[in-house]
Amino acid sequence: MKNTLYFLAFITIFIVFKLWYSFAETADLWFLLKPVSILITLFTSFSTVYDPEAGFYYSDPDILIDKSCSGFNLALLAFLIFAYHLKPSKIRYFIPMILFSVIGAYIFSVFVNSSRILIDLRANLIFSDLPLRSQGWIHEGIGVMTSLTCLIILYWSLERLMYVINPQTSLLKRKHENPA
Repeated sequence: MKNTLYFLAFITIFIVFKLWYSFAETADLWFLLKPVSILITLFTSFSTVYDPEAGFYYSDPDILIDKSCSGFNLALLAFLIFAYHLKPSKIRYFIPMILFSVIGAYIFSVFVNSSRILIDLRANLIFSDLPLRSQGWIHEGIGVMTSLTCLIILYWSLERLMYVINPQTSLLKRKHENPA
């Protein structure tokens, strides 16, 4: 029953934030966009201009980091992965696990999203001769592959960590006991 309430709480948090995101403007996602912009600027030396309605605009490569590039959906999925793996053994650890899941998902999404944008900038240089329509597909493909790969690595890493910490509750233990 305790795990059911725990998972219902996290799924409720997920749904509430997903609904919030559907009404959010670019300025509301500043907390994700700003650190990504800082990392992009550090790695590329491109200068940026912030417009609360549009996002962070880089004039040299002509890119805009806006709501759709914020990584919010990635952060929500990472939040669920952290929450799934960090089930508290006692109710009093519930709030710390929520906070740890939020902080972990935030840090994860900022670094993965920054990496995705840096990879996309490099791909734009490589594929600059392609028609704009093809570049759009490449842009989306890089986003999907980077995010999905990093989410899988996050899941696998947390599963391994939980196995090291407590082999009795890990899926890896159950898998090793009942090989199919």
